[in-house]
Amino acid sequence: MSSRTVIPVPKIEEDGYDWYAKHEKILRLQAENQFELVFIGDSICHNWSGDGPGLRDIGIENWKKDIAKYKVLNLGFGYDRTQNMLWRLEHGELKGQDPKLIVTNIGTNQFSVSQNYDGDTPEAAAEGAIAVLKKIQEYCPTSKIVVMAVFPRGPRRDFFDPRINPLNAAVKVFTEQQDNMQFLDISEKFLNEDGSQNLALYADAGCHPNNAGYQLWAEALLPYFQEAGLTV
Repeated sequence: MSSRTVIPVPKIEEDGYDWYAKHEKILRLQAENQFELVFIGDSICHNWSGDGPGLRDIGIENWKKDIAKYKVLNLGFGYDRTQNMLWRLEHGELKGQDPKLIVTNIGTNQFSVSQNYDGDTPEAAAEGAIAVLKKIQEYCPTSKIVVMAVFPRGPRRDFFDPRINPLNAAVKVFTEQQDNMQFLDISEKFLNEDGSQNLALYADAGCHPNNAGYQLWAEALLPYFQEAGLTV
């Protein structure tokens, strides 16, 4: 029996923005433009371009400097889980697109427990993340895909680490079996030498990067941008 993580559903949570309006905006953008670079994810992607829920401006300085110069579409939606991303993809957010490069950062919200969601196992989370990657391949078979490892997350590392680490391991195994995917793990960049989180790179208690954290991510992606031949 398939996990709920692979069954497409629209939004589950309220997160300070109009989820459906953002989806409709994306449909208009992708119908009118061809994008070379696409980000797919949750609030960690959403916040980067400056219109994310709650933490709206934490990445915009870096986005404008290092990302916005490309023909880029940000499909990051705050609080999204894999089943929400599958719904968005199946409802047209990549329709007609053939980007040179797609960057994903997905999975951390499978462990975000709320009144509406009691969390998933690492195995179910990995099943959902892999389903999203397969769906992206289906819609954009010629695109290169950089699959980000889920970043270290606090403040409850004792809760998140035993879930995030096996999720990353399972997704890495799948990614390494695909010709058009590369797994990129920059987790250590967000940690101190003793393994604790470097909170100077986060906008909150250890979940969302701040501008300095996004700068590290952008620098790690630069070789992939160059390899894909993105135009400015």
